[in-house]
Amino acid sequence: ISGSRGNLGLGNEIRGNLLAGITLAGATSNTIGAEGTGNAIVANGLNGIAVAGNSQGTVITANSIMDSGANGLLINAATDLLVGGTADGAGNTIVTSADYGLLAVGACSRTRVIRNRIAQNMLGNVDLASSTGITYVP
Repeated sequence: ISGSRGNLGLGNEIRGNLLAGITLAGATSNTIGAEGTGNAIVANGLNGIAVAGNSQGTVITANSIMDSGANGLLINAATDLLVGGTADGAGNTIVTSADYGLLAVGACSRTRVIRNRIAQNMLGNVDLASSTGITYVP
């Protein structure tokens, strides 16, 4: 969703895409999943969800992201994101990706990754080494 603003992605099954399940580039204030209406993002060729290119203000909660061909969730220089949350059921489940469950790179100012289940990913579960400004709470 390039340059989009204010979209809701709720209760969908996103499966088997050649590239990413969902890509946000230069997008603002989008909601991908919510408690009780998360998305199943399964077996996509690259990333389950990729947020990049100065995207900001997006909320990604209550999704099941599995079997991604690269990373479950890639955050690349995106700011003011909320991934998961403190409410029961807000966390995402990110499992069995070929690379990392969560890979963050670049300036990710004011991005919060809170209470997600990230497990059983091939290269590792969480890699924040090349990012700045991100808060991670397991």
